[in-house]
Amino acid sequence: MQTVKQRISGTALTKRLENELGIPSRLAYPLVRAVKIAAHPVQAWQRKQALGGLAPAEPTAAEDTLERDGYRIVGPGELPGLDEVVARCQALVEEGRESRQRSAYQRNPNKDFLLSVVAGDEFCRYPELIRFMVSRPIVATAARYLGAVPLLAAANLWWSPPNETQLSSQRYHIDKEDRRQLKLLVNVTDTDGEQGPFTFLPASLSEVVQGAQRRPKRHLADEALDAVGVGDGALRLVGPAGSAAFVDTSRCLHHGSRGNTRDRFVLQLQFLRFDSPLETPLPFRPQRDLGFAPDRVQRLALGLV
Repeated sequence: MQTVKQRISGTALTKRLENELGIPSRLAYPLVRAVKIAAHPVQAWQRKQALGGLAPAEPTAAEDTLERDGYRIVGPGELPGLDEVVARCQALVEEGRESRQRSAYQRNPNKDFLLSVVAGDEFCRYPELIRFMVSRPIVATAARYLGAVPLLAAANLWWSPPNETQLSSQRYHIDKEDRRQLKLLVNVTDTDGEQGPFTFLPASLSEVVQGAQRRPKRHLADEALDAVGVGDGALRLVGPAGSAAFVDTSRCLHHGSRGNTRDRFVLQLQFLRFDSPLETPLPFRPQRDLGFAPDRVQRLALGLV
């Protein structure tokens, strides 16, 4: 069982179109998508075809909320096995607590405030976690929102230690991999305002903020929200261990890991369309037996053939 090897690097092609040829992203993105689909026409068809078995007869209220606002809170009991997954993640956190050194978990040298206890292919050691990541309720939600069975592009068990910085992703921003994506964020421990919780602005309000910018900016200060009167609309993912939300971080301005006075641990899953113009920096691409037999939809989500 091996992952599908993409013949096209969307990130490399997009950067070339933008930087060398001066083509703006609004034109470069559809071009790259078309190239990826042309390179993998069978996979494109399979992902669209499989969506038929995941779509309900009528959109649910939760799906309407996700489509309109770019997020929805996960309700109690909505994701079977969530309690067990949270307990397993808590155990992974505890295993290295006494000997934990930041350098061992730092994936990005510019982000001392965001470290990974487990990342990417390291999850292959824990089949029960992968089974949850591609369970039907999660994949179906992502597939219906994105219009086809997507890829589980990345998985991280993040650790945000105490910090006083406000750099890069600690400021409001949107993710650039695609015009749409979907992340599932799960608080692994009880989380409140003292732990720099994931904070986001619903899509409709995010559009207002971005539309008010004279020039596109990678990161925005909080004052940008206040200037258009939507600062009070920001939401925080706080609550007991297991509290969770689906969020489109390409449509919703967001930040996290800011001003922690206590550690925060969160499990984050990222779903992208297989023809996404940009790939994630820390991809999840399992290369060996997973310890369970994924079904057809799960294989597509995992990028397996």
